[in-house]
Amino acid sequence: MRGGGIGGLTLAAAIGQLDHGHDIEIHLYEAAPKLGEIGAGLTIFNRTWELLATLGCREAIKKRAFTYSRMGSREIKNDAIFQMRKSDQKDGFTFLNLTVPGGSWSIHRADLHQALLARLPENSRVHLASRVVTCTQHGSFVTITLHDGKTANFDLVIGADGIKSVIRQELIAELPDQKDCVHPIWTGSIGYRSLIPMETLARKYPGHRAITAPIMYCGKNKHIVTYPISKGRLINTIAFFSEPEKEGTPFPGEVVQEASQNEVLSRFGGWEDEVMELLKSIDKSSRWAILASKPLSTYGTGRVAVLGDAAHAMTTHLGSGAGQAIEDAYILASVITMGVQDGIDVARIIEIYSTVRQPMGNFVLNSSRSQGLRYELNSIGFEDVRENEPIQMDRMIGLAEEIIRGWKWSWTTSVQEDQKRAKALL
Repeated sequence: MRGGGIGGLTLAAAIGQLDHGHDIEIHLYEAAPKLGEIGAGLTIFNRTWELLATLGCREAIKKRAFTYSRMGSREIKNDAIFQMRKSDQKDGFTFLNLTVPGGSWSIHRADLHQALLARLPENSRVHLASRVVTCTQHGSFVTITLHDGKTANFDLVIGADGIKSVIRQELIAELPDQKDCVHPIWTGSIGYRSLIPMETLARKYPGHRAITAPIMYCGKNKHIVTYPISKGRLINTIAFFSEPEKEGTPFPGEVVQEASQNEVLSRFGGWEDEVMELLKSIDKSSRWAILASKPLSTYGTGRVAVLGDAAHAMTTHLGSGAGQAIEDAYILASVITMGVQDGIDVARIIEIYSTVRQPMGNFVLNSSRSQGLRYELNSIGFEDVRENEPIQMDRMIGLAEEIIRGWKWSWTTSVQEDQKRAKALL
C-alpha cells in the first residue's frame, strides 16, 4: 500500500482481522518520517461507525470523540441534530433541524488515525520515509520504485495516497479514455479552516449556539460549518466562499495558505451577529482551495487499485470523505481475504472490488457537489437569490426537503449490503 492515512490503516487493520490464516503479508509505504494525520475534524456516521466498531475501534473513538443531541451528550444509537440557518442577513433564522438516524460522532482526524494505528496487525511492515514514485504491472506481479531508486515486487498494489495519488496516475495510464481524470480540479470554492478553543468562544460570547451543537450557517455562495471535537474542547470551523463560475479552472496560487482573521471577516460582511461573533473568535486560520476528482470509470485494473481520495476525492459537503475511504478499505479487505482463501485470481478480486465500490464512491462524490450547491442557494430554482436579501420561508422549506433527500442514502443503506454483494460475486 502507498499511504498511511485513514484509508491505508483501515485496509491494513481489516486485512489483519479477516485474514484468519495470516496468509497475507502487508507492506505499507509512507513518504513521511512518521505516521500521522493532518487536518482537523471529521464526522463519523452510522454506516462508517458499524465498520469501525467491527474493527475494534469503538472504545478508542468514544474516549476521544464529541457527540451531541437535543439533550446534550448521548450514545451513538440516538439521532444527531444539525441545525441549519439562513444567515446572510441580520435577522437569521433556522430552516432545518437535520436528524440523522443512527447518530454521529465528531472527532479530530489525528484521534481517529491513532485509533486505527492501534489495530495495525503484527504481520504488517511499515516503511517510513519511503516515497513510492512509480508502479509497473508485469502480468504476474507489480514492481514499485521508491524515490531512492530501490524496487520491490508485489502481488497487489493499493493506492491509498490521497488526492494527488501516484497510483491513480499509474492506473489511468492503463485507461486511455480517462486521461482527463489524472489531476484533481478546483471546485471554485475555498475553505477557511480554523480550530476555536471552546473556552475562548464561551468567554467572549456566553451561550453561543456553536458551543453545544453542530451548526451550518447558509447564504448565497457561502456557508459555514461548525461543530465541537476533542471532547468539546475545540470547535472545528470551516467557512466556505464560492465562485461557481470558476469550477474547473486552474486555482491561482498555493492550494493551502495562512489567512488572517480580517480576510475571513471580510467575506461575511452583513451576516447575522452570531456568525460574526464566531469568526471574531478565530485566532489562526488556513485558506484551502477545495479540490475534487473527476469520477473514475474503475477503481482498479489488473493488480493495481485505488481507494479513498485516490479514487474519489470529494468536497466536504456530506462529511463523507473519510467514511468512504473506510468503506472502500473494508470492502477491499473482505474481497482480498475471501479471494485468497478461495484461490481466486488477483485481477478478478480487483474487478469485484471496483464493481461494488465504484458506483457508491462516485455517487457520494457527485452527491456531495450537489449538496454544496444547496447549502449556498445555488441549486436549480435559486438563481434569482442574492446575498443579504430576504427569501420566502416556503422556498427555504422546499430547500430543506432537498437537503434531507441529499442525506438520506447515509441512513437507508448499509455497507453490509456491499459486502454481501461482493461475496456473491466471488
